[in-house]
Amino acid sequence: METATLIYEGLTTYFWIGMVVATLFLVIAIDRIDPNAHGAFIFRVLLIPGIIVLWPLVLLRWAVLELKGAGEERPAYESCRSRQGLVPACDSPAVRAAGCHGLAVAGPSEQPAVLLEAPSEAGACS
Repeated sequence: METATLIYEGLTTYFWIGMVVATLFLVIAIDRIDPNAHGAFIFRVLLIPGIIVLWPLVLLRWAVLELKGAGEERPAYESCRSRQGLVPACDSPAVRAAGCHGLAVAGPSEQPAVLLEAPSEAGACS
C-alpha cells in the first residue's frame, strides 16, 4: 500500500508542476518564443495537456531559447517547404506517378455484377 501511495503522490506532484509550467509558459513565454502565437488563445488551451506531460522538456527548450536569443528578435515563421530546397519538387511527381499506377492496377474489374439472393426455403435450417 505504501508503494501505491508513493506513486500516486509522485504523479500528483508531477501534474501540479506541469500545470505551473504550462501556466507560466503560455502566459509569459509563448509570445516571445513564437511571435505567430500572439493572440491565439484557443491554440494555447490545446497545448496544456502536452505541456503537463512534457514539462521537463518544455523547461529545457524554454531555457535554451531564452539564453540563445536574449534580447534579440526571432524571425517570423518560415514555412517548412522553403527549408527543404528541391525535395518538394522532386517528391511530388513521384508520389503522383505512384498514385496513378495504383489506380490503374487496382481499377474496377471487368466482370459483370452478380445478383445476390436470399437462401431458398428448401435449404433453410429447421
